[in-house]
Amino acid sequence: MGDPRSHLGRGMDSSGRTIFLTGGSGVVGEALLEAFSGVGVTCLMHQKPVPGSNVRTIRGDITRPWLGLSPRAFEDLARRTDYVVHSAAMTNFSRPASVHRAINREGTKHVLDLAARAGAPVCHISTAFAYSDQHVSAHYRTHAYERSKLEAEQLVRDSGLSCVIVRPSIVVGDSSDGSMSSFQGLHFLMDLFVRGMLPVPAASAAVVDFVPRDLVAAVVAALAKRPEITGEYWITAGEHALPVERVVTLWIEHLRRLTGRVVKQPRFVDPDIIERLFRPALLPALPPETQGLMSRALDLVKYFNITRPFPSSLGHLASLVGSPPLPDLELTLIRNVEFLVRHFTSSQMSVPGSSRTGSQRA
Repeated sequence: MGDPRSHLGRGMDSSGRTIFLTGGSGVVGEALLEAFSGVGVTCLMHQKPVPGSNVRTIRGDITRPWLGLSPRAFEDLARRTDYVVHSAAMTNFSRPASVHRAINREGTKHVLDLAARAGAPVCHISTAFAYSDQHVSAHYRTHAYERSKLEAEQLVRDSGLSCVIVRPSIVVGDSSDGSMSSFQGLHFLMDLFVRGMLPVPAASAAVVDFVPRDLVAAVVAALAKRPEITGEYWITAGEHALPVERVVTLWIEHLRRLTGRVVKQPRFVDPDIIERLFRPALLPALPPETQGLMSRALDLVKYFNITRPFPSSLGHLASLVGSPPLPDLELTLIRNVEFLVRHFTSSQMSVPGSSRTGSQRA
């Protein structure tokens, strides 16, 4: 019958073998489903449904052995799987370390068990920030999310399977129109900055490394068509990452343009002030609900403090698998602001970070 993996990129063969995808309802997962529109995809569904005419869903749980499936269902899934894309992850910094470990580390182990049973190659979606200690200002601590993703990478390397590890940086909305199913850390922080609830704690030479979700999906889809390829690849802006000040300025300029409202320029402070004074002294004095909000923000601001550029594999991947190059990042950011405003306008909600009287500082 030949190698069943030769059917990737051309839809399912008569036996129904297909790509197995975890995290299909996530920001990257939804973009992957669009990129896999011509391929049969089986998605593990835990809570949120995963739509798509080419999608078959199986209810399961990556934190459990056999993905929470019965032995028979697990064997059937393995027989029908010829490539695995593992995108599911816990990215909520407010969750305990045990949750990050259960989903990100143990979940990866269970996905690898399926791949081993199926004899299928694996594309594991990690994060550039698993290596934040090497690239981010030393003022910040390593989070349980990053530690669990680093441990998951090691499981992939030690599995003995044919594997690809990809490491995106901050993932934002599509490069063409800014669309995404849920707003992420960059949107959350920018809202706090422009509302005056939090100053921008950034080193003078710091940059923000972000990539649009459609780029991440296009790279993974291109790799899936070449299952013989292995290795570790960085999906990052690298040397092209935008300075923090430029990101904040563009966001504010276009928020003003689109809403016609007053948006004040936030303060910039030395990162050391946040970790040395705000977190230990001021944070405990805040109301509990505000503490949670600010604690999450303080864990995320490290991503605005890249002081040593990440490596980037985009040029190599373009030559290797024909994936697209890095798009214009300033235009991508503008499209994200435009989508944000459209979303809240259509929902008849107040656009985050804008006010007719200007932002009030806490």
